[in-house]
Amino acid sequence: MKKSILALTVALIGCTLTSINVVKASSKTYTFEASDTIFMKSNSPEVAVYKMQNGKIVKTNNKEEIYDAKGQPKNWRANSVNVNGKDWWQVSENEYFSTKGSEKITSNISDPNEVKYANYTPDLPNYDGKDIVFIGNDPRSDSTTIDLYKKENGKLVDTGKSVNSAKGFLMQYWKANEVNIDGNECWQVGDNLYFNSPRVKKLNTVRNNVSEITNYGNYSDGTADTNNESEIFLFNSKGKYVPVMALQKDGSFKQINDRSLKVNTDWKIDNIRNYNGKIYARVATNEWVNVSDYASKGQHNYIN
Repeated sequence: MKKSILALTVALIGCTLTSINVVKASSKTYTFEASDTIFMKSNSPEVAVYKMQNGKIVKTNNKEEIYDAKGQPKNWRANSVNVNGKDWWQVSENEYFSTKGSEKITSNISDPNEVKYANYTPDLPNYDGKDIVFIGNDPRSDSTTIDLYKKENGKLVDTGKSVNSAKGFLMQYWKANEVNIDGNECWQVGDNLYFNSPRVKKLNTVRNNVSEITNYGNYSDGTADTNNESEIFLFNSKGKYVPVMALQKDGSFKQINDRSLKVNTDWKIDNIRNYNGKIYARVATNEWVNVSDYASKGQHNYIN
């Protein structure tokens, strides 16, 4: 019998928020799961950032640098969306670029870690901690990310970077050691890298088969699956079926009322998208499943 574990919707039980003296660093960069890879071409070193507001795309005062220190165009994970008849590139949960001056990379990229993305947090350096941790959901929002810290002068300092609870559609894990810094318990996940959030949970390695975990964010075991096409296992703790969604032109998803999939079944997927902090996988022509809530990859997502 297959195991159906709620891999991406972990309940937060008995979490208390600790107070800590934190020094904020630069603005954060967030992981964004998307289908395409693009870069922007412009004589200007920056492009305008737009956002969705009341069903419309509006220009903000923010700008993004589009070239790296060597003068090469930055790559972005992006979804193509159409809002009110106009095409845009969605590059974060609520950030958009104009398609003017953009170019899509059409070559097949099997492993996103082989490309440095401006809006994608790469794996952390290898760290072999004695425990395994994962990131639970934020009960107050749809955020799937937490900040990454470093130690300076005995205190935790926000590095300005964040990591995602999932990569692709697979729950992400970290090897970690629990440490005390300035009187506060936190998790060390690198030589000078730390998680400091009540959402970080320790995996029960007695109840879960850790030998089948391959999706580590800071530990290479050489068995990570980099195939574009993969398989998901469906579950639903509240019923025998999983809702099927249709992708809309503006990048949102709408439930298909006369279509559902049975739980405890495996489905091939060939594409993923990110919308409102949830990850969706395509199982047929414009038929998508919210894998954040209703699926795991094979039998590899074991958490409690």
